[in-house]
Amino acid sequence: MVARRPSFELSLAVLSLIALVFRVAYLLVQPATDPSATGATLDGAYYVHWGQALAAGTWTQAGAYYLAPLYAWLLGGFFTLFGDAIASLYLLQHVAMVATAVLLGLSARDLAGDAAGLATAALSLLYHPALFFASRPLGEPVALLLLVLALRLLMRRSPAALFGAGVAAGLSALARPNLLLVIAVWACVGAAWFLRGPATAETADNARRRRAGWILAVAGVAIVLLPVVVRNWRVSGHLVPVSANSGLTLFH
Repeated sequence: MVARRPSFELSLAVLSLIALVFRVAYLLVQPATDPSATGATLDGAYYVHWGQALAAGTWTQAGAYYLAPLYAWLLGGFFTLFGDAIASLYLLQHVAMVATAVLLGLSARDLAGDAAGLATAALSLLYHPALFFASRPLGEPVALLLLVLALRLLMRRSPAALFGAGVAAGLSALARPNLLLVIAVWACVGAAWFLRGPATAETADNARRRRAGWILAVAGVAIVLLPVVVRNWRVSGHLVPVSANSGLTLFH
């Protein structure tokens, strides 16, 4: 583990505050420069309609989910609590993106030091597509936050953290189906970690805990994804892991 300096947390907090202030300003000026900022289009319009219908208790869906469902479920809860306060929704999504950058910075700091942590957080905050998606009714901010949370929990390696990592990773795929590819890579790496014998300096007890941790992580993913897979199979007769448009999403 790389040594930590108290100034890192202060620097990361200042960076996050500056980014949040900039994002609030971005939200304020965006309607004057972007004609589509005040209304949802394409997938965003579909999600808004879905969330509003869930909030009103009128949603019915025949067949497999067309879009990934987690964001629609969250929108349904948001609209139930706050009504159609789209500006507040966007602000929450920008907060989620800043939190994602903070978690990335903390993870990079643990792996490579303070400079790497601050650089990683800054690069994440400066990534314009994330800024754009946070200002639309789309699930990318939720998906990215959950995926980075999963990464952070994987680094802790305790049984509870590994199970939580699996749950968070599964939820990220319910918000953005192409993240199934990330989960697949993690599962393959974990399988190799699971199957290898005890390392030279590793006790048999530690090897058993390592393997149990991999099983817990896989179980966390399965608990989240399997109900959706089964539901889609029952209503459509086809294997649809998350949503019917995920084939195009995976291609992208």
